[in-house]
Amino acid sequence: MLGSLRRSSRVTLQRMEQIRPYTDSRLAGQCVYCGGVPDTGDHVPPRAFLDEPYPENLPKVPCCKACNEGASLDEEYVASLLEVAACGTAQPDELERPKIVRKLRESGALRRRLERCLTASDGQVAVVAEADRVSHVIEKIGRALWAFELGEPTAALTADVWFAAIPALDSEALAKFTLIEASDVFPEVGSRLMFRHLVVNDELYCPAWQDVQPGRFSYAIQLSGGGGTVKMIIRDYLAGRVEFS
Repeated sequence: MLGSLRRSSRVTLQRMEQIRPYTDSRLAGQCVYCGGVPDTGDHVPPRAFLDEPYPENLPKVPCCKACNEGASLDEEYVASLLEVAACGTAQPDELERPKIVRKLRESGALRRRLERCLTASDGQVAVVAEADRVSHVIEKIGRALWAFELGEPTAALTADVWFAAIPALDSEALAKFTLIEASDVFPEVGSRLMFRHLVVNDELYCPAWQDVQPGRFSYAIQLSGGGGTVKMIIRDYLAGRVEFS
């Protein structure tokens, strides 16, 4: 469905590049999610949403074990849900992603749970998601990307989460979601986001969505006074947005 979106002049998808920032030291000693003591690292996006081989420069942020493992089941559920929704079936042999095929063959309980999410009407298949689990995963990814790009922990930030299936969005809503506008706020000096910004006609402009893995995960960050927004496209099916204040 996003083949046309990816070719559209409205959206520039840029392959993730390796940038060495000057802000990572501020994240040392605290979990980016809760501010606790970090004893592990968390990949963002979670590898459940990506196919092997994984990108060499996959973002990783410091976090505590509780925050890392606390979302694992929800990440597994959402990744499987999106595959089922995109393919219109929970039958493993009819899915596209090998990782999800293996998971649903191994877990009859998860497969049956997803089958119960599917409804059919007038020949169309719809999916009824467990919204709190989807929201949890999107917020966690948004917080990790904010920390990764700006070098700032997010425990003190308030997050407002929105998500929608891309096929359910009309052209106007999709164009509004994918648009990244010029900002009057300069990113943190030395941060990855600072290096991605350009000055165009005396305005700050971040021209590209970052394509972590084509067809699997892309994201963009828009700054505003007092906060900002992380947008993401998962599996070319789900649009997610986290607004921080």
